[in-house]
Amino acid sequence: MHDTDTRRASEPAKNLNDGNTGTRRETGLMTNTEKKRHTWVAAVVALLLVGLAACGQVISNPPPPSGSQPPPPPSAPAPAPRLVEAAYVSAAECASRTGNNGGQGFIDIGLNQCYACPSGYGRTIFDVRGNNACERGGPPPFGTWVRAEPLGPPGCTGNSFQVGSACYQCPPGSVRDPSVGRTTCRRG
Repeated sequence: MHDTDTRRASEPAKNLNDGNTGTRRETGLMTNTEKKRHTWVAAVVALLLVGLAACGQVISNPPPPSGSQPPPPPSAPAPAPRLVEAAYVSAAECASRTGNNGGQGFIDIGLNQCYACPSGYGRTIFDVRGNNACERGGPPPFGTWVRAEPLGPPGCTGNSFQVGSACYQCPPGSVRDPSVGRTTCRRG
């Protein structure tokens, strides 16, 4: 071991060259200049962190302007009106019409429209918009086919309302509120 490698911790570190390479050999000890530099950097970083923390407090909780009243406490929210679900009443029906089918028209589900066959005619399996939608006496040549008469969309009666092909009614003391739900009613 060389004499230069064994020195006391109280001695300042020196730049030692290891032969002709010209590089500094690290001894693991800091010089006084290095200690001062590290202390200064640590102090600056600590001040920056404290300053940022204080700035965050000021931004999130700014003091009230001088001479102003403190803000009033938040008021309690108004109670929400009571919502209730409407009751299912029945399927939407077609308008009454003289003819077969018990005096009622029939709904074409695909079109969501009501149609009626003339009196004495029955519904066939063919397209409701065709000339063979209704028949009497069987298919030609034994009977006749005719068109079904359009009656318009199915509807609900009384104070019920229609959603799709169903009728609903709100409970007494409530009114329909479609902004909340399709079958929602609001009391009060």
